[in-house]
Amino acid sequence: MQAENIEVVNYRNEAESDIAKLGISVKFLERAIEEGFRAFSREGEDSPRTAGGYNAWSYILKQLRFDLRTSKWGDNHYSNGVDEIRSLSRDVSIVVNMGDENTGITLKTPRPKNRKGTALQTRIETNNLLFERNDITVPEPIDPYQTWVLLFYIDEEEKEIRYELSLPNIYEKNTIVGWSKRIICEPFDISSEPKVKLKLDTQQPTETEEIDFEILRKNG
Repeated sequence: MQAENIEVVNYRNEAESDIAKLGISVKFLERAIEEGFRAFSREGEDSPRTAGGYNAWSYILKQLRFDLRTSKWGDNHYSNGVDEIRSLSRDVSIVVNMGDENTGITLKTPRPKNRKGTALQTRIETNNLLFERNDITVPEPIDPYQTWVLLFYIDEEEKEIRYELSLPNIYEKNTIVGWSKRIICEPFDISSEPKVKLKLDTQQPTETEEIDFEILRKNG
């Protein structure tokens, strides 16, 4: 069930205006999700096991970065295994994660699909230090960015992609388990899209997972 002290805003009321308060158009999120699904749909039975999930994540991040960078909202950033885009003026950072089946459901508590490293834990601790606990002295130096997560879940049975822009505040056992605010967007309808040839493993590689290629030398 949903945590008691969490603020949940869904697309039926103030989601679009709440996203706008971060300086972001909801259309940028919609376009990113659409590009992610197109990348997911290109994979099939001959694809590597994690190709669908990885490509969806990659193209969502890529499209979102492009739109937010070219609109002068922010700039691309990478540190300690975390790919993100950072606002130029609002001290806001956005990362993209694939979520579980509870993503985009108001009365559930979603979690990222895969476990993450300590870098994301540090970001969540920073969220709490800067924006929730005003009674303590913030240690220096500290990364001043409030980190939001664009969480998405491709539900092939319901023929939709659910997604939300949410602010994490609890991190346990290498995963996000709690949120202080969730802005749930209108699901992306995939009922009219071509069916995926094979239900793919939608694992998203962790921040430290690498893709290896074996290079064979030619004889002679």
